[in-house]
Amino acid sequence: MRPRTREIYEGQLRHIVVVFAKVKLCDVNPVDIRTWHGRLAASGLHHNTVAKIYRLFRSIMATAVDDGLIARNPVRIKGASTERMIERPLLRQSNASVPLGANLKMHMRGMVVVGVDHETDVLFQLERF
Repeated sequence: MRPRTREIYEGQLRHIVVVFAKVKLCDVNPVDIRTWHGRLAASGLHHNTVAKIYRLFRSIMATAVDDGLIARNPVRIKGASTERMIERPLLRQSNASVPLGANLKMHMRGMVVVGVDHETDVLFQLERF
């Protein structure tokens, strides 16, 4: 496992351990999971981060089921593991004349955008205003 991957998993694991470290596996139930998940979702973490933490916990508990430590995985909230796509607006060449850098400080305006018009596959760059 790469160091950065390990760091990410350790960060996610902290959100699980802080609540369930002293709870026996056989005592974790779906109500506990829903309560934990609700608090995690309300904590200000991004929805996709909460989904990743949930998936890690579900995976850990699935391994406990596979190993015969518990009979059924209590981590089973429908839709909780689904991440949402973040839609980003596309810049088309026809919009390139719009002064996108107008609200940027002067020294940043030369670095506004490098992109590709997906209709014509033409690479373009906005220059200094």
